[in-house]
Amino acid sequence: IAFEGTLTKPTQLAALDMRLKLSGPSMARLYPLIGVLLPETPAYSTEGRLIGALGAGSSRWTYDKFRGKVGSSDIGGHLEFQTGKSRGKLSGTVTSKLLQFDDLGPLIGADSNASKQRRGVAPVQPPNKVLPVEKFHTERWTAIDADVRFSAARIMREKQLPITKLSTHLILKNGVITLTPLSFGIAGGTLNSNIKLDGSGRQGKDAIKATAKVTARGLRINQLFPAIEGLQASVGQVNGDASLSATGNSVASLLAASNGEVRTLINQGTVSKLLLEKMGLNIGSIVLTKLFGDRTVQINCLASDFNVVNGVA
Repeated sequence: IAFEGTLTKPTQLAALDMRLKLSGPSMARLYPLIGVLLPETPAYSTEGRLIGALGAGSSRWTYDKFRGKVGSSDIGGHLEFQTGKSRGKLSGTVTSKLLQFDDLGPLIGADSNASKQRRGVAPVQPPNKVLPVEKFHTERWTAIDADVRFSAARIMREKQLPITKLSTHLILKNGVITLTPLSFGIAGGTLNSNIKLDGSGRQGKDAIKATAKVTARGLRINQLFPAIEGLQASVGQVNGDASLSATGNSVASLLAASNGEVRTLINQGTVSKLLLEKMGLNIGSIVLTKLFGDRTVQINCLASDFNVVNGVA
């Protein structure tokens, strides 16, 4: 922490106005120091103007026009924290011009064990598990309320992940987090989600009751799976809807206990005949197609409807 500025009426702590620089292994580590709940992040550094107006029984802190980095991503924006009620409230806007998608991993414990150690968390992820098992710290969710908007204009990611941008409006109140909406630009279309995470303690210690409603519109087949060569000549769009609910204390336990339904629809399009034959492992047709050339197969309609019961679809 480094700061330079002015303190008005030092004996009464009336006001602060300073340049503030912060850096550390994770923003979540600031909680014991400032009492403000911030998410788990990679190593970060920020600089901005901190203005503090201190009164009897209440105070307002503004971190204005801050800029910095979280992992390999840039961040900037304006945040305010106000005290004086039953609990403080954090509000503001945070933006990223270029977001490294891997930098979002610590939010849900999806980073590597080495990354967990760097941000001060025990390396709990088993080597044979894909879904994150790191528990959410819901005991802190009732410490403050929050109303923060976040957006990323461009996203850097692996080729097989066709996400281009994201935005969300996060509200935390009485230990309940809502993301309404959480929106992604993906595969030439949009993926909009309304997510509710109830960590108020009504479900038991550290347990979260989660609900998610997801709508996918206009996802292009050839962009949805960019690493599959046989799909690059395909045309058509995928639309879908999902509604899921669960109770758990990590991403893995929530998905393992989820219930609901998932529906998808493709109306009109074309797909590689060779790819269809490979999916069906029709060896004879694969050989013939290789010898005499591939062609596209017209899709009139393709629909799926999955019921999800206790994590099984």
